[in-house]
Amino acid sequence: MPQTRLQHTTFALLILLLTAFLTPRTAKAQSDSGLNWTNIEAIVGKTTSQNLKTLDSFADYVKVQQLDELGKAALIYTILAREVRYDIDAFRQSGSLGNPKLAEAKTVWSRRLGVCSGYVAAYRYVASRVGLQTYEVSGFARSAEGEQLSWQQPNHAWVALLIGKQWHLIEPTWGAGSLQNDRYVHQFERNWFDLQPQKAILTHFPSAPMFQLLPCEVDLATIKKGSDQAISAKAGQKMRCQSFQDSLTAFVRTHDERKPLFLACQSQRYNPENTLDLGLAYLNLSAVLMSRLLSIPDGEQAQRQYAKDIDQVAQMARMAKFHLSQSKSEATAQIIRVADQNLEVATKNSESIQKLLRRYK
Repeated sequence: MPQTRLQHTTFALLILLLTAFLTPRTAKAQSDSGLNWTNIEAIVGKTTSQNLKTLDSFADYVKVQQLDELGKAALIYTILAREVRYDIDAFRQSGSLGNPKLAEAKTVWSRRLGVCSGYVAAYRYVASRVGLQTYEVSGFARSAEGEQLSWQQPNHAWVALLIGKQWHLIEPTWGAGSLQNDRYVHQFERNWFDLQPQKAILTHFPSAPMFQLLPCEVDLATIKKGSDQAISAKAGQKMRCQSFQDSLTAFVRTHDERKPLFLACQSQRYNPENTLDLGLAYLNLSAVLMSRLLSIPDGEQAQRQYAKDIDQVAQMARMAKFHLSQSKSEATAQIIRVADQNLEVATKNSESIQKLLRRYK
């Protein structure tokens, strides 16, 4: 049988950088990294404009340095923070959703301007080419004790670095400068590199609690109270309540296209108010899977598998719509319309394949 094209194959892939912006830090940095920063600074001092012309030339420069993996991670952090200023105008003009294109790694580097997701994208781009294993951590951040946050969707992003079996937390955005008297000051701060978990939890609250890297996760109720003393007491417990390493190992082993759903499920369990992330994760994964199902294959066995796959896509689109409808975020109305469109496409394609399968009965 000749290949059959499905009616209406456009399936929206929604890539929203909801963690694109956060006002730069005003908090004091906390780090206990034992790096030789004098050596790092000396290497930075030898860079030329040609070395830093592109992110790829930047990565090539880092790659040839006689540094261990943590040292190379610190070098990337230092150069990025010194070179890229926080895009305070974009933050003030675009609000929390912002412009996803401005958060792309190469755009951030060419403009030498970025917001948190842009710093993370640029950092991870260079790190991957140097051979470092990094992940984006989305969550919530506060600059001062007692600061009130909205917990419906994340407002910040930073980096988790895995070297061997050891995890490190890196905050490139806040390492580049801070907001002082409502004015952004671009001033490198090395102490936001390799944050210690017990100190990071005072300002950075990952949506997925495994990225707290604590033996006992600090529950959201304690964090919402806003007391550093209460948070520190919880973070400093000696007993081991869980193995975050097990969760992180499972996360690392999960296929890349399913990692966002893994994180979103963790996030929603930890913070039931944050249903937006889970809805978006289902919606994006359904779109990725649908992109492989644009034509019906030949043969009964392949077509029966296709029917199962398309039904899975439809189910994910339904899950996306359900969780998005629970969100109180202003962004959800438009996104739900996309979920409706995607569900309609999946349903029509499912009906098409079922008609073909009737011939085999």
